[in-house]
Amino acid sequence: MDSQEFKNRIFSKRPRYANIYKDLIAALANKGNRKTEYIQFGPIYQIYIYAFYIGIHRNERIPLPSRESTTDFLEIGKWKPDSLVHFILMTMFSNNKDLNLTTWNELEDMEDSEIDSFVRTLIKAIEEYANAGFSYLQTQFDEDRNLFNQTYIFADILKDLVEEKENITL
Repeated sequence: MDSQEFKNRIFSKRPRYANIYKDLIAALANKGNRKTEYIQFGPIYQIYIYAFYIGIHRNERIPLPSRESTTDFLEIGKWKPDSLVHFILMTMFSNNKDLNLTTWNELEDMEDSEIDSFVRTLIKAIEEYANAGFSYLQTQFDEDRNLFNQTYIFADILKDLVEEKENITL
């Protein structure tokens, strides 16, 4: 398998999110031309990306509920901008423990079925980090919905999480 085939296997996957976050996502996403009282994202996968990074910065993964209690997102390869998708993947690839790899050389010797298993592990980790991020966002939203009227709320949340993590490690 070459690198393009490997990339295509990843990019064809449709990560899932827990249905309990549909109302939160609807409140924060600009689906169509609908306006809400909160700062809005364009496509809902942008919220998913922020939720993923919140989970990463909190170093928290929460398993998804059963398949019938989740919804599929658009295929990763259709998310825009491409550079952000690549950044997500590089974030994951830099953390071998999440992917059950000792070295990247292991991928070269894997059979197709092992590559498929690796891709499932990768997507599951992305989903679990995003699920933890959605949980955090839901808590923040439930505590103070006005917080989500701030123009840079998501940048502020990520900044606060990074600062919190830096203070813990000092």
